This record gives sequence, structure tokens and C-alpha cells, in this order.
Amino acid sequence: MRVYLFSPQKGIAEIIADHLRAEDHDCLVINKIEDVFLRISNEIKKPDLLVLDYLSYNHDTFNIIKNLNDYNVYLPTIFYNDPCLVRSNRIRHWRSQVQLLQCKDERKDLDFFDKIFKSIQDFVESEEMRPYISLMQIPKKLPDRLLKQQITMDTIKDNISDGILAFKKRSKLSNSLYYLLEIFQKNKNCLISIGDILKEYSRDGKQMTQDSLRVLISKLRNGIRKDKACPFIIVKEKDCYEFITFK
Repeated sequence: MRVYLFSPQKGIAEIIADHLRAEDHDCLVINKIEDVFLRISNEIKKPDLLVLDYLSYNHDTFNIIKNLNDYNVYLPTIFYNDPCLVRSNRIRHWRSQVQLLQCKDERKDLDFFDKIFKSIQDFVESEEMRPYISLMQIPKKLPDRLLKQQITMDTIKDNISDGILAFKKRSKLSNSLYYLLEIFQKNKNCLISIGDILKEYSRDGKQMTQDSLRVLISKLRNGIRKDKACPFIIVKEKDCYEFITFK
């Protein structure tokens, strides 16, 4: 079978082509998506199959399938890393896709493609190749800590911010203390001095004296110590402070 391939990940297209050549298919890897259209439209004998990266398909700026159809070229085309499967597996999905695209093709026997479809499917879904192919990564399992009746942005923000948002709500923290806590959290696992913190205030156009800052820090640390559910502490070392989480 004559097969043309294109992918922005040229190395992936080359490896798939080598895999298919080992099964006696005649494969050509094309370097630019524009050249795919030009080459096929100018050839008398068309390839049997066009294998593309899903990222090369654009409905608006360059729709290769529409362009070919406009020239009455109905070429069986599949996207090897298609993330939007409408059938139970890639083979059935590709068969359905080709059936729609080759409605004017003289060859109606889709069994003709099954062997090469299975070969491509097994290859791109293999443990060895999947991690290197765009759009093929399996999503990570959603952590239990995010599973509630409804996932809210507050929940997500709180996990990103080490729990300081939830602490603010539990402790009814004032805006001034929460602002200070944000500075500590932003610099977590780093020792920061009174001078470093005052610079943060100054950068945000806020006025603060050393004495007032020390009072706020003392209030904040006392509030953290009293909160049994708090997943972080602020430790003092000499004249510096460090935000440390327990997660």
C-alpha cells in the first residue's frame, strides 16, 4: 500500500513510516503540510492512504481534506493521534472516518485498510511510543482531594496556594494579615528577612514600618499555631522567617 505521512513531529512520522515499511508498505514522509496538498493534487496516481498528525488539521486556515475534495480527490485520510474518537477504538473510528471521506472512491471494501489500521493503532498506543506522541497521553487520575459535589475555583486555588485561602476563611483573617501571609507563601521554603518583606510592600505601593510589620507577623504566627487544621507554619530563624508546608 502507498502511504503518505505528515506530522509536525517529523521524527514520529519517520518512525511510523519505518514501522510500515517493515510490513512492505511504500511510505513517503512529507516535510510541510502545504506540500502534502501540492504533491497529491499534481499526481496522477494517488496514494492509498494519507496519515496525518491531528495538530496539522485546521478547519479555518488550511483544511487539507476540504482542499483535496475541492479538486475531486477523495483520499482516505486518518489522524494517527486523533483525540476525539467516536467509536470504541481507533480502527473502528478510522473506518468510519474513511467511509465518510471516500464516498466517491471506487474502492468500497474497507477491509482493505484493517491490517494497516491495526498496525498503526498498535504502534501509536504502545507503551514505548505513546509518551512521545502529542495528544496521546492518558490524563492523570483526579486526586481525591479535588473530588467534591462540585469542584470550585476556590478549591483549586486553595490547593495551589498551600491552603492559605481555607485558613483565611476559617480564621476570619483580616486583609492585612492575609496579604502578609501571601508574601510568605510566595516565598515558601526560603528564608526572608524583615527587609525583604518591606520591599514586597513597597513594590505594591503599600506603606509599612518595621515595628508594625513585626506586630503583624506575631499576630499571624499566633493565629497559625491556634489553627489545628493548618497545613503550614512560619518558623523564625535569627531575624528571618520561612513558610513551610506539611503536604
